[in-house]
Amino acid sequence: MRNKIATAMVLLALIATGVWAAIQLTNAYPSGGTAGDRLQRDGIVIRVLESNITHVDSSSGSDTFVNKGDACLVGASGGLIGVAASDAASAADYVSVEEDGVFYFSITPTTTIAYGAKVYIVNATGAISESSSSATLFGYSLNEDTVSSPSTTVIAVRLTKP
Repeated sequence: MRNKIATAMVLLALIATGVWAAIQLTNAYPSGGTAGDRLQRDGIVIRVLESNITHVDSSSGSDTFVNKGDACLVGASGGLIGVAASDAASAADYVSVEEDGVFYFSITPTTTIAYGAKVYIVNATGAISESSSSATLFGYSLNEDTVSSPSTTVIAVRLTKP
């Protein structure tokens, strides 16, 4: 019983001094990671034919096929979203796509993106955007810093089901 009381007293002291708020901020995801990096994995991985995936070409060569870390919109209607967990060498390859988790993505916002803001994947290009115009809900920003336009930056995004 004494340990519980002591723990409660320490917690109240931390809250009263504002230290608790600083401790909570350490759980936020920092800005500036590498696009496509996974920060947290929550489970589901599906296999998808590369030709059924809309994505941005993230490679530097002539490769136009999906690469590990690319944001993916699966199917013509955009019913599934995810992140490529493997590369494809042809349109006939099957790619592992993670449907859940937290990942870093490159974005060039036209407005400010705050913590918890909705993030979309553009239906025609697979680009990540803060605009819902011709796009599918992709996830939520988990950056600890507010991201402002017009510079390109990398943000942490928690994937969600559209």
